[in-house]
Amino acid sequence: MGDEAFRPLVVMPAYNEEEALGDVLAEVFDRLPGWGVVVVSDGSVDRTAQVAKQAGAMVLDLPFNLGVGGALRAGFLYPVRYGNTHALQLDADGQHDPNEVPKLVETMRSTGAGLVIGARFAGTGAYQVRGPRRWAMVVLAKILSRVCRTTLTDTTSGFKLMDRDALTLFSNDYPAEYLGDTIEALVVAARKGVVVRQVGVEMRDRKGGQPSHSPFKAAIFLLRAVVVLVLALTRAMPRENEVSGMPLVFVVAVVLTMVLLMRNRVLKEKYAVWWAVVSIAVLVGALFPQFLEWLSRIVGFVTPANFTFFSGVLLLLVISVQFSVELSRLEDKSRRLAEETAILRASIERLEGGAHSGVPENDVQA
Repeated sequence: MGDEAFRPLVVMPAYNEEEALGDVLAEVFDRLPGWGVVVVSDGSVDRTAQVAKQAGAMVLDLPFNLGVGGALRAGFLYPVRYGNTHALQLDADGQHDPNEVPKLVETMRSTGAGLVIGARFAGTGAYQVRGPRRWAMVVLAKILSRVCRTTLTDTTSGFKLMDRDALTLFSNDYPAEYLGDTIEALVVAARKGVVVRQVGVEMRDRKGGQPSHSPFKAAIFLLRAVVVLVLALTRAMPRENEVSGMPLVFVVAVVLTMVLLMRNRVLKEKYAVWWAVVSIAVLVGALFPQFLEWLSRIVGFVTPANFTFFSGVLLLLVISVQFSVELSRLEDKSRRLAEETAILRASIERLEGGAHSGVPENDVQA
């Protein structure tokens, strides 16, 4: 990747980012001299497009909101049509530091990668995520590391550098769903032979505006992104391996339900542990069919090809039985409580009107 052939462009999706965008663009032009910038205003209803134009950026002003995936696909189409050799995906809220871009460029040069991710969880910086959101990120990273045949720790990062081949691919085939633009995009790239690598970078706080989702909603979207990933992998699987997609989707649904119920204090931790253990067993069976073959040889029975599917069905039955039992107990307790309340109310009424009702006091107390 010689400098004489290096004609990069920053692609910056923006939705109602007028508060931070001016400063972000000023920093980009200062830190990345010679780089062009195109801002994709994704149906913004504020002054995002005007701010971008005043700062000197090219602007794709979409007439209505397409979502970040659709905005990026439009943004990638621009450098493909106008002959740029590389594109840098950069957020408009100031979280991505332009000073870190040389790391991505050097990693692409040294590894020959077609797509380099600026990773938050690769030993650089103090950016942290906790709770269900972090758990989902870890699961996604483990699965996508296998798909991309490299170690990935931050598969939801929107800080990426890509070469002409990756640009051409993404300008035609880029997922539009929320987080599909990061998760499924990596699957699309890996299946088309694009070499994916990452480098640790330091992320910053937003300079302005509001995140599109609260931390809890972001966690839910991440868990949903696991389903998106499973579907993407299933579409790319050979015909004989498609059966493993169903248990994966089922396990994701179980984990998501478990998190929601625990948050609402409907599911107790002791039950959640059981859910987790059985879900992990099904997940292992789906991801590592060779483990099932090894286990079948150890215990002396032949594992059917659709073993993981029936394991998922069994898990569904176990969960249904557990809920039926717990709901039955709650219904019985509610009925008894209603009966006791009726008796207590009648006793109070007798005490209050005992003198006129002719009921002896000792009968009321009884």
